[in-house]
Amino acid sequence: MKKKIQNQFILLLGLLYSITGISQVIFSQNLNSSDLGTYTLEQVKKEFVTTSANGFTRKGVGENRVTIVKTGTTKPSGRCLKVKYPKDKADTKDSGANWETKLNGNYQELYLSYYVKFDGTFDFINNIGKLPGLAGGLSFEDNEKETEWSGKLMWRLGAKIQFYLHQPITNEKQYFWNEGGVYPTFKRNKWYHIEIHYKLNTITGSKANKNGIMEAWLDGKLVGKYTNIQFRSKSGVGINSLFFSTFFGGNVEDDAPSKDEYAFFDEFIVSKSRIGYTARITDEEIVSSEETDSIIIYPNPSKNLITLTGLSQNKSEISIYNLMGLKLISKTVSNNSSIDLSSLSAGNYILMISTENNSPVTKTFIKE
Repeated sequence: MKKKIQNQFILLLGLLYSITGISQVIFSQNLNSSDLGTYTLEQVKKEFVTTSANGFTRKGVGENRVTIVKTGTTKPSGRCLKVKYPKDKADTKDSGANWETKLNGNYQELYLSYYVKFDGTFDFINNIGKLPGLAGGLSFEDNEKETEWSGKLMWRLGAKIQFYLHQPITNEKQYFWNEGGVYPTFKRNKWYHIEIHYKLNTITGSKANKNGIMEAWLDGKLVGKYTNIQFRSKSGVGINSLFFSTFFGGNVEDDAPSKDEYAFFDEFIVSKSRIGYTARITDEEIVSSEETDSIIIYPNPSKNLITLTGLSQNKSEISIYNLMGLKLISKTVSNNSSIDLSSLSAGNYILMISTENNSPVTKTFIKE
């Protein structure tokens, strides 16, 4: 019982944070409304607000490296991107997918989160590659590369995770997380929640101060932090793009995979404040706490209607939230009441049940 209460308390904290911080989110995309099958250039332009991209088909003809598939799990939920890295191919033109989502602003500090999973036979051992991040510049199409910077993650040999930073001050590509030879690592066939935080360095006169921040969390655990980063040399340079860029190697033939490889991506969020992982209510620890609870939701998953049984009072207040903490439905129900879900899109949801005499009970359900 004590563990169950603690789990619910953690969930409620996550919800409260998410609800109060919802206005801080400036971009989100979970793919649940995307059609299954080949992802076209027209789709990525619309859903990720971009003008061009590598890896996509146009009118049925093209590179065919990105598809929409079901996640097959409750964390994350619904549908996701499946990205192909073709055999013997490397760099952004021939491997993976690449585009820029403009964020309609010039920010000094942002957070990015998303889910990633690598196929069960993914070759971490012999090859390196890149993962999505954030980017900026006066235009981010700067021909002389005088202001353009990009920061993202990459996998190194042996599934080791590193920061990757390309900045214009020295025009060097910098790698981090190798202090003392200690690295966090990825495993195959497992969803990971990644959150990255960038805060740009300040400019004093013509001097670029070395005080920028770069940190990352893996499933909510801080796994890398640097506070002495130089991203820029001009004060007008900010963060203006979600940089979806994933591929094997980078102009290096030896980094091309020996067979076709696949990775999956889902639930992209860009925010002006910490996004966090505790609001992800489908963690096994929280879900398992429901097994001893008398309140039952059925059917679960459901298409358009769920029924509640086991309520201890004649009337209870229920609220339904999405995974970002936004309240979508609120009503009074009684035992064996049915709730219409037709207004909700496919995905995972939180149902909170409040009564006069007991602490709130939280449940999770899936809308198909």
